[in-house]
Amino acid sequence: MTHEPRLSRELRKLLSTQRVAALGTIDDAGTPFVSMVPFAVDPRSQCLLIHVSGLAAHTRNLQARNNVSLMVMQSELAGQPVHALPRVTLEGMAKVAEQGSSEWVEFRTAYLTRFPEAEPMTALGDFRFVAIEVSGARQVAGFGAARSLDEDEVRMVLGTVTSTAAMSSGAEAIDWQWQGFAQLSGADLYEVLSARQQVFVLEQKCMYRDMDGLDQGAHHLLGWRKIEGKRCLAAYLRCLAPGAKYAEISLGRVLTTSGSRGTGVGCEMMAKGIACAEQQHPGHRIRISAQAHLQRFYAGFGFEAVSAPYDEDGILHIDMLR
Repeated sequence: MTHEPRLSRELRKLLSTQRVAALGTIDDAGTPFVSMVPFAVDPRSQCLLIHVSGLAAHTRNLQARNNVSLMVMQSELAGQPVHALPRVTLEGMAKVAEQGSSEWVEFRTAYLTRFPEAEPMTALGDFRFVAIEVSGARQVAGFGAARSLDEDEVRMVLGTVTSTAAMSSGAEAIDWQWQGFAQLSGADLYEVLSARQQVFVLEQKCMYRDMDGLDQGAHHLLGWRKIEGKRCLAAYLRCLAPGAKYAEISLGRVLTTSGSRGTGVGCEMMAKGIACAEQQHPGHRIRISAQAHLQRFYAGFGFEAVSAPYDEDGILHIDMLR
């Protein structure tokens, strides 16, 4: 077994539990400018993520000069010494993601996993996601416990950071399962149908034919997580091939179960579902019949409204295309 240094474990804990950083940029006069930003970590790209307004001074600065620095520090306790608080200063280059791109969707998913309450802000046109590609760091873990880290050492830690939302729920990371109908076990299919009945029939009070004869030809995305040791279905959607329902790919039966709401898993599921659908049926667009109140949510994944709102099973819907 490979030994992991104690300071690496301390750094991972710091980045997992602290959600605010001091961002250092340089203005047009060459003067350092420091501001506060909430931050998240994208373990896949091993970058730090911030979501900033185009009107903010730090955004103008980093777009003109993309070398930046962030400092993350453990929160102080009232009346306790502060000189040895654990902290890390990270240096890197800022990269603005193009809105609607696959990279933007990935960053949005990672950010909302940590800050699910920020979802409405992601639909605002003047906000953008910025990835900080870290090139090095200086860590202080207490008196006599300091070190410098190179790019590879920092990225190794960033690749294993866990979001505070998942940590606070006592849940583990999502285990995604993309399968055809014949590949689903009887137990997994039972969980899917039970969740669909619970969400769409009981919670949303829609009396409709859920088992519509299309499941057998569909692919199904199931997201599982362990909560207190029990394997639980957290999220689900169904993917129909072009021609099965629409001329385009269809994503539907989209749900998150009650115990997983507010954790960002819905965003993670949509990003994963889109990627799987496009890989399964390359070259085809995706159509959804979205509940109208979720239009902004789906717009964040590149879907555009292509119909007027209409009633379906007592709930206002709108057709959207990506």
